[in-house]
Amino acid sequence: MNTLQLLIQNKDHKAISLLPSPTYDVYKGVACIHMEKYNEALNFITKNSYEYAYCLYKLKNYKKSIRILKKLENTPKVMILLSQCLYYLGYYNGAYEILSGLSSDDEIVVNISAIKSMAIYSSRGSINERLGLASKDIFNSKFIDFSRYKFTDTECHNEYLFNQTFEYMNDKEEYLKELESVSENNLLVKNQIKNVNGEFSELDSVKLTRLQREVLELNMK
Repeated sequence: MNTLQLLIQNKDHKAISLLPSPTYDVYKGVACIHMEKYNEALNFITKNSYEYAYCLYKLKNYKKSIRILKKLENTPKVMILLSQCLYYLGYYNGAYEILSGLSSDDEIVVNISAIKSMAIYSSRGSINERLGLASKDIFNSKFIDFSRYKFTDTECHNEYLFNQTFEYMNDKEEYLKELESVSENNLLVKNQIKNVNGEFSELDSVKLTRLQREVLELNMK
């Protein structure tokens, strides 16, 4: 086993990122992504690639990411990332239509639940821009019913429950009530309750997964 294979096997991303260029640039780019060094990763990743678009997405440069994604083959991962970019720009109908055409799995159901709730939330007026954007397109899609969907991953199920509460964000009292109803054994929801109440110093984000932290941080000042 050569040095590179050993580093990959050991997931030594820092060591991989220090390998000489340009021979190992592809591996260095992936290593930087694993370390969440997205700006640095852009120096090594091929432009107009999925990985390049992903880094731009993580850097919240959604429009540029979309331009790249539209040039790529419509694989599931490309379509999911495209829908996420549209979602964070407030184009809920566009994001929903993309995901609803894909085979359902835990990640798809979680994402669709977020889009559905944000579409309902933004249609009610009195938008709280800190918690969510108003819709920038007209939502005319028919909602898919996932009430009987069986999750294989507990964290995804917890995030699904969290996402369903978004539609109540117009009314703080009602929103907190909905959060409380799904807060048992759900650290993400418990943190969001503190977030809504402005108790930022009491947030316990250390125990959250990276994805859960990102979800929570999107709703913080």
